[in-house]
Amino acid sequence: MSHKKRFKSFVDGKPYVLISTAGDHLLRTATDIVNEKFEQIKTSAPQSSREDIAVLLSLQVVIEQILREDKLSKLKAAHDELEENNARLLNEVANLTKQLERIEPMLQLKTTEVISDADYDVLRAQQRSNEYAKQQIIADKDED
Repeated sequence: MSHKKRFKSFVDGKPYVLISTAGDHLLRTATDIVNEKFEQIKTSAPQSSREDIAVLLSLQVVIEQILREDKLSKLKAAHDELEENNARLLNEVANLTKQLERIEPMLQLKTTEVISDADYDVLRAQQRSNEYAKQQIIADKDED
């Protein structure tokens, strides 16, 4: 369990003491961002009081947070959809592989009876190509 510590921060020249478990670097970065946004609002609306600027700043931060959460939600949904598609495709590859393994011996028996040597060479080349593609799919699956 992290313990809370005190951190002295200055916003628009006024001191504030934060009590947080966050590290100093994060708190300094947050303070810098708040000061930057505070100054932007102060410059664009010089007649505003500190309180009004603080409220506007709070609203900006909340809006940005909502937008980030929405984007994260969409990214998670897209990730989940990709995971489902990946699982479906892997299942399809496994089923096709089983089908191929089941019919391949029958094809080999029939091909030796029916096709010429040249045709057989083409067939074997295609089988090697299929085997290579199968290995690539399996390797891609293992990387995930």
